[in-house]
Amino acid sequence: MADFSKALAITLDNEGGFADRSQTTGEVVNRGITLAFLRGIGELTSTGPATPEDIEYVRNLTPEHTTDLYWDYFWHPLSLTAIQDQNISNGVFDLGVNRWIEMPAKWLQQAVCVADDGCIGPKTIAAVNAADPVKTLISVRAAARAFYNVAEPAADRPQWLARLAKMGQLAGLPADA
Repeated sequence: MADFSKALAITLDNEGGFADRSQTTGEVVNRGITLAFLRGIGELTSTGPATPEDIEYVRNLTPEHTTDLYWDYFWHPLSLTAIQDQNISNGVFDLGVNRWIEMPAKWLQQAVCVADDGCIGPKTIAAVNAADPVKTLISVRAAARAFYNVAEPAADRPQWLARLAKMGQLAGLPADA
């Protein structure tokens, strides 16, 4: 069974710390948790540009609260504890944080040839656990790479592709896989 704390450590390393880009891109983020996400889940109710109160709230997110958010909104809904291969869980979790959870769930389902409804349930888990984990992760990464190459703004693309490369390195995959 996959370990949330291991996946979380990788994602937190990828996400970094606090950044206030409210005057340029509008983004305010701490440990990967954005103001937009907090508004989307109803934790903050402000609208429009970031207020000073919003910025302080995001800046003051504790590690414990961040961990709870990642568990409640990413790891647990993706049922990643039930996946036997840690590298698959690490990758799908990190992609879920980056792209929200439905898209990486579908990429995982496509990799193991089950209906890609974006909800990881018993059929998906059984198929993932029965599949070759290396081939599965290569397939998930290929789907993410294809998405990033067309959907992400060109300026952001290198950072997302580097994140995918790191995922492969941590899993011991060949550089071209």
